[in-house]
Amino acid sequence: MTKEEDVVLVPSATGEGKNGDAQAAEEIERQAEQPKTLKEITVRIANGELEAYVELSKPAEGEHYTAEEVLEILRRKNVKFGIDTEVVTSITEGDLFEREFCVAKGIPQKDGTDGWFEYKFDYELNQKPKLNADGSVDYRNLHVVELVREGQEIAVYHEPTPGENGMSVTGKTRIAKRGKMLMPLTGKGFSRSEDGRIYTSMITGKIEKNGSKIMISPVYEIKGDVDMRTGNIEFHGDVVVHGNVVAGMIIHATGSVTVDGVVEAAEIHANNDILIRAGVIGGEKAIIQTKGNLIAQFLEFATVEVEGCIQADAILSCDVTCYNQIEMKGKRASIVGGSAFAVGGIEVMNLGNANETRTDIYVGVKREVMQRIIELQSLLFDAREMLERINHGLDAIQKEAEQSHTNMSQDPKRVALLRAKVQQSAEIAQKGDELMHLEQLVERGKDACVKVFRDAYPGVTVAIGMNRAYVREKIDCVNFQMMNNNVVMVSMQGAVIQ
Repeated sequence: MTKEEDVVLVPSATGEGKNGDAQAAEEIERQAEQPKTLKEITVRIANGELEAYVELSKPAEGEHYTAEEVLEILRRKNVKFGIDTEVVTSITEGDLFEREFCVAKGIPQKDGTDGWFEYKFDYELNQKPKLNADGSVDYRNLHVVELVREGQEIAVYHEPTPGENGMSVTGKTRIAKRGKMLMPLTGKGFSRSEDGRIYTSMITGKIEKNGSKIMISPVYEIKGDVDMRTGNIEFHGDVVVHGNVVAGMIIHATGSVTVDGVVEAAEIHANNDILIRAGVIGGEKAIIQTKGNLIAQFLEFATVEVEGCIQADAILSCDVTCYNQIEMKGKRASIVGGSAFAVGGIEVMNLGNANETRTDIYVGVKREVMQRIIELQSLLFDAREMLERINHGLDAIQKEAEQSHTNMSQDPKRVALLRAKVQQSAEIAQKGDELMHLEQLVERGKDACVKVFRDAYPGVTVAIGMNRAYVREKIDCVNFQMMNNNVVMVSMQGAVIQ
C-alpha cells in the first residue's frame, strides 16, 4: 500500500435493531460462523493529483457497496474536483471488485507559448554542392544568396500566450507558466512596425540571419550577361549575375559573387565566396581570386587563387593556389594538366589522364613559406628592440621635462621619436599579422595529403612540402602522404606502393 492509497473499512449493517448483550452474543456467534464482513474501499491519487482511482474489495456474500459510500470516502480523501459520478455508480451497481477505476480527473494547466518569429525568407542556405545518386554533383541548385526586395515583409513576431490554469482533483489551482517575450530583431536594412510585429526590408539586397540579427546589404543584380553593355563592375557588396561573364570583363566585389552561367576569359575578384554554377572557360586569361571559398562546376585554363576551400568537378590546365583544401567528390572529378597547390590537402577521383598529361600537385607548406616565417621572426625581433629604444628615449625626455619644469611637447627630438614609434608600431602589427597567417598555414598543412579515390596516371607529380613523388604507372585508390621524410604512395587498404 503506497502513500497515495487510503484503505477505508466500511462496517456491515448486520444486526441493526437489536440491543445489549443479546446483540453482542449474536454478533460473536455470527463472526465465528462467517468470514469477515467489513468492506474495503481503496483510494489512490496519482499523476500529480490529476487523477483519482478507486478499488473495491470483494465483500461478504449478500453485501453491496453504494455510490454514497464511495463518494463519502473520496470526500474524506479530499477528492472534490472532476469526480465522474456515473463511473462511481457503474462500479457499485455492477459489483466491479478488485479492479482499479479512475473516478476523478483534474484539468492540467496549459503553459503559455513563448514569443516567436515567423521568417518570410529562406535563411537555411545550401552552400555545398549535392552529390547525386548517380555520383554526379549538382551545382545548379546551390543556394548561397537569398535576395529580398524593398518593401518585402521579412519577419512577423508572434506574441507569447499567457497559458491556462488547471485544477487538481483535490481542488488546487495548477498555475500555468506565461510565455516569454523575445527581444526585437537587430541588424540593419529593415524597418519595424509601430506595434513591433512586422519587419520590412528597406532596400533590395542580400539578406542574412545570424541568431536574432538580420543584415540586409546591397546587391548588384545583373539580369543577363556582364558584357560591354554593363561594363566592368566594382561594387561594395555582393554581385549576382544571372547570365555569363564574357571575355575581357572584370568584376570586383567586397562581398560574394554568384554567376549562374559561364565565366569566359574574364576576371572575378571577391572578398567573400564565389559561386560559378556552370564553370570557367578561361582561355588562359581568366583570373578567379577570392578571400572566401570557390565553388564551380569546372575550371579550365584559368589562374585561380583562393583563401578558403575549392569545390569543383574538374580542374583542367589551371594554375591553382588554395590556402585550404581542394575537395572534388563527383564520380568524374579530375585534375588534369597545369598545377594545383592546396595547403590543407586534396581529395579527388582522378589525377592526370591516360595521355600522361603533365600534372603538378603540391600540398602542405612550400619552402618559401618557411623561409618567410624565419625572416619575419627576425624582422619582428629587431623591430621590437627598436621600439623599446624609442620608448626609453621618450621616457628620458619626459624625466628631463619634469626635472626642468619645461614643456617639451614640441621638442623636435621628441616629435621625431613619436613619429618613429607610430611607424614602428604599425610595422610590428603588420608583420605580426603576416606571421600569424603563415603560422596558421603551417598548422593547416602539417598533415596534408593527396587522396585519389580512382586513378592516378603517369605524368603526375605530387609534392608535399619539399619532398615529391612521381607516378610511373597507373595506380588506383592511392593516398600520397609523408612517411619517414618521404612522400610515399599508400593504397586505401593501407599497403605502401613501391
